[in-house]
Amino acid sequence: MKRKPIIIIALFILLAAAAWVVLKIDPFSGNGSAGEEEGEMRTWNLHVQQRGNDRLWRVWDAGGVNRGHLRVRAGDSINWRAAGSAMDFRFSRDVNDYFTFESGTFQNDSAHVNRNDWLRVTVRENAPRDSLEYQVYVVNADTFAVGNSPPVLIVY
Repeated sequence: MKRKPIIIIALFILLAAAAWVVLKIDPFSGNGSAGEEEGEMRTWNLHVQQRGNDRLWRVWDAGGVNRGHLRVRAGDSINWRAAGSAMDFRFSRDVNDYFTFESGTFQNDSAHVNRNDWLRVTVRENAPRDSLEYQVYVVNADTFAVGNSPPVLIVY
């Protein structure tokens, strides 16, 4: 009778390992997106929201991992969701050097995102290979999201 839970756990581990190998899903990446091989484009779905006991606004991935520092590369898509409040995103350098995006998304390196909407960008093929700081102002809470103060994209 006690062997049944052990068999179920062993099967779960076996299936998870198979998914990791066959689908190239990295359980340690925290975002559950495929395409972790060098040169493959990735999609980062991030949520700016409060979680945990400290109730601070942070940048999280879909797996609940704090992504205050996020390493991205050319071709990666980054989607930030303004969870629970309107938000203003402001980048430290010219966004046109780093991203492609829909016309009208940014004004003066800033973008306003309505509550529960998304800010979507793609890293340019010729984006500078360096760190890009950005701030997220949470309108309803009258505060800034913390990451590693401020959040940073590392383009490599």
